[in-house]
Amino acid sequence: MKSILIIQPWISYRGAESVSIEEAKNCEKHGVKASILCGRVDWKRIKKDDRNVNYIVSPLIFFRLLRIGRKYDVINPHNFPTLWMAAVANIFLKKKIIWRVHNFPQVWFKNRIVNRIWEKISFPIDNWAAHRVDEILVVSEKVKKQVKNLYNLESRVIYPVIDQKFFGRKRNVIRDSNLILIPAKITAAKSFDLAIQVIEKVNKVRPRTKWVIAGEGTLKHVPENVKVLGWQSKEKMAGWYQKASLIFLPGYWGEGFNIAVLEGLAGGTSSLVVEGSGVDTYLKKNKYGIVCKPDADKIAAEIVKLFS
Repeated sequence: MKSILIIQPWISYRGAESVSIEEAKNCEKHGVKASILCGRVDWKRIKKDDRNVNYIVSPLIFFRLLRIGRKYDVINPHNFPTLWMAAVANIFLKKKIIWRVHNFPQVWFKNRIVNRIWEKISFPIDNWAAHRVDEILVVSEKVKKQVKNLYNLESRVIYPVIDQKFFGRKRNVIRDSNLILIPAKITAAKSFDLAIQVIEKVNKVRPRTKWVIAGEGTLKHVPENVKVLGWQSKEKMAGWYQKASLIFLPGYWGEGFNIAVLEGLAGGTSSLVVEGSGVDTYLKKNKYGIVCKPDADKIAAEIVKLFS
């Protein structure tokens, strides 16, 4: 393979989008020409070094794909809309398609019931497109099983690539032995109802605990020892990873593999994650962190035990 075209609807600093950027950079390091075709780039949220990637920005992604797709050896969609585009375009392009799967379910709507109804409606299209790809790369063993169950297709697990050197660089911060970082968007999809229950239970036993939530969204009732930062840049997150004594990730039902675990480990901080989150099997296998059932009492007890 000499060239690859990665396709994402938009690019910013978060989740799957960060993975696309790092994989493009990694390809270039190994002599493979890499470009990212997307509808929009949020330049303000992208680190300077990450702006050097070759971004091809067009609101009409499908038509741009038809126009430039022949120049690349591999078409690499990263979610369902781009998978559909790649599958249809490849009828004309005749290129190898490698589908990069990050998580199930895809969160199209905030309401879970509406989201599940839409999944059933769109499944025939997903299934058709999935069977037109040449190879499927998944981010975790969890997603590998989901691909097999949904489409009866085999896939290969390749964990997400992160900027190890960047997150491992020593920052001018002092680790806080009472600080727990929750790097997640404040939504039901990230199981924030579970996170709030855990915070309240830990606070009753250990009120000196400090909580920092780094992610978009708002909380109606914020305890005094909880700081909600909102979205944080890649640079600021690197500092928070090194300042915290523990990273807590409450999400599980819609997660494939949360890269905050790897970013935190690069900065020297372990994570506590929930069973079924995808990243749980990685932590268990390598003994890099703590895995708990999605039970507020058990998670709170584990945190109190850890900090005592």
